[in-house]
Amino acid sequence: MEQSPDTFGNYIELLKIAGYYNTLKSYGSYTCFVPDNEAISTYINSKWGVSSVSQLTSAQQIEDVKYLLKFHILRSRKLASSFPEGRLSDTTGNGDFLT
Repeated sequence: MEQSPDTFGNYIELLKIAGYYNTLKSYGSYTCFVPDNEAISTYINSKWGVSSVSQLTSAQQIEDVKYLLKFHILRSRKLASSFPEGRLSDTTGNGDFLT
């Protein structure tokens, strides 16, 4: 993701404001379902009326970002071949199953 900031820079910034960046960079293996910059921009604009991740500064916004990111992160490494039937046996950071 770091090598493609024009595509994934917003996701990296969300990880940083949520306090997850260093954890994901340092420890273990994870699977992240990463939306591109356009998807994140559309989401934050529709949810909070902001045009930049850097404008997410309130405690509530940061808590919402943490919750959102947990839906996009698995605590193990998975390849596409791990879910041929469209579902995973592992749960997200929020404890939900993905289908």
